[in-house]
Amino acid sequence: MQTVTTNTNPVKTNLALLCEDKSIHEKWNVFEPLHIKPENFNFKNLSTEILLVDFASLKKLTSLDDLFQARSQKQVKKVILTFGDQNDAAATSWINSMNPDLVKKSSDLTSEDFFILWDSIKLAEQNLTYMNLSSELNSVYEVIKEELETKINDKTKNLIESRRKVFEVNSRVEFLRKTLYTISEIKSFDTAEEKLNTLLTSYNKVTWFKIVDQASSIAFEKDVDDQFDSTLLKTEITLKGLIYFLYFFKGDKKPFKRNDIHLFKKMSETLQINLSRINNLQALQRNENFFDLAFHSSKNPIIVLDQNYLVIQANKAARTSSANPDAKHCYEMLFNRDSKCLNCHLGTKFEIQNNNSFFNVHSQPLNLMEQEDNRYWVHVYEDSTEQNLYEKKLSQFARLEELGLISSSIAHELNNPLGGILSYIQIMKMELPAQHSLMSDLNLMHETGLRMKKIIEDLLIFSRTNQQLVLEDVDLSQLTQDVLTQVDLQFKMEKIKTSFLPPAEKTIYKLSKTLFQDAIQLILLFFIQKSKERRLGKQNFISLVEVKITQDQSNIYLSLASNLGPFENELKTKDLNLLAVEKNLTDQGFQLFISEPAKEWIQFSILLPRY
Repeated sequence: MQTVTTNTNPVKTNLALLCEDKSIHEKWNVFEPLHIKPENFNFKNLSTEILLVDFASLKKLTSLDDLFQARSQKQVKKVILTFGDQNDAAATSWINSMNPDLVKKSSDLTSEDFFILWDSIKLAEQNLTYMNLSSELNSVYEVIKEELETKINDKTKNLIESRRKVFEVNSRVEFLRKTLYTISEIKSFDTAEEKLNTLLTSYNKVTWFKIVDQASSIAFEKDVDDQFDSTLLKTEITLKGLIYFLYFFKGDKKPFKRNDIHLFKKMSETLQINLSRINNLQALQRNENFFDLAFHSSKNPIIVLDQNYLVIQANKAARTSSANPDAKHCYEMLFNRDSKCLNCHLGTKFEIQNNNSFFNVHSQPLNLMEQEDNRYWVHVYEDSTEQNLYEKKLSQFARLEELGLISSSIAHELNNPLGGILSYIQIMKMELPAQHSLMSDLNLMHETGLRMKKIIEDLLIFSRTNQQLVLEDVDLSQLTQDVLTQVDLQFKMEKIKTSFLPPAEKTIYKLSKTLFQDAIQLILLFFIQKSKERRLGKQNFISLVEVKITQDQSNIYLSLASNLGPFENELKTKDLNLLAVEKNLTDQGFQLFISEPAKEWIQFSILLPRY
């Protein structure tokens, strides 16, 4: 049994008895209650689940405020008020003021009453725990809900932004598709501005679009600045060596978007590529027509055949002179034979005889197809019957003179068909891509042909003497222009750009047209060789050749300059081209000066004195 009067530390118990009746103490002593004496007891020091109070002890309390405060602070959770007789039970004012949880006579109070109250206390505590847990869960739920709402909002914003970007990308892709289609439909420079104007304005990319050449660009920009107050973007393209500017205008002052600027630059590049492709295709078609014209206009039969002597292609001369133009083999077509001709050797020069006719055959290997195993040859048949008869007659009088004539004749005979073969090879090189498997063979054939051509040109020059010169009045400007035209194809292949400045007046001069033309060609061939050497180190190097004719009262000057310097002095005695040029001009009474007018430049000046 515990008895408490006053205590500074809180006392915790399941049952506290504030009773003076000893029988009550003994009856409920089984619960080990805490016995409280009312004298000077402070409820602040008590923490109990059930407080059992009888009227006798209650009346001795000086104040009920401490008890009320203890109940409000849950220090006393349940209160049982007991009474012993009718007088006690009639004290309703005490009952109302106490507001106990249970009021019973002490004799009627049972253990079940205590257990019921304890169960209600446990239930209340559980409910409180559940409420606290629910409150915590609600707080966590609110936090999670807020986080989820924030994430959903972020996801929604990101989704909207992603959809906006996807829409912009799709719009750019659609515009790019339309742009590529429109550019692919452009067939000439004249229609480019109209088609692109329609495209760009339909997508609200620009207000208007203009293409201006470089020479007119400064005046055009000045007019635009004076008349319009708008945003302007300018890009540059190059076609056929000429520079053009593409102007994109906006009606407002807002700058172009970065994506639009990038798109306009790509569009300019694509336009340049497409127009260059069309120009190259047109040039290729012209070259093809030129080749067909040269191939079919030759008076000598020309046949392209394979290793089995099957005719792949024959020119008009071969078919018109043929006894059987639809024959499959060359010997059937030209000579109506059942087997190949005697002395026929593919890839070499040989002579064949058919009845009383003689033919010089120039056979040049040519690999045109993608299959490396298939090889082809070009045969040029030159009727040498009359020449052979003439040579036999001349051999009876002067064999030494005949040897000179034969060498000169052979050189002349090889020059024309070799030029045709070289042109054919050059055209094929332009048709094939740079990485094609046949390109190395074509390059080898081209180099071999050039070496043969150089030997022939050297023979033609050194075989002539001063007594053989045939002088005639020649327009130097026209002659120079003709030579530049002859090497134009080679210059394009070697990426050499030319500039010709003719004189203000005609320059008529009496000279040997053939020798002077050969001299200019040899100088240009020297430039071509130097350009090849320079491009071995700088693949994208572009050579420049400037040609001009000037004159004064005493002399006429023909100047050929190029950015292929510096000039090496030992070339004057080692380079066969320069030796041939110097001999050629000296034989005609002209002077040749080689100088370096600027850094990395070479200049050949030919002085023609006035007589």
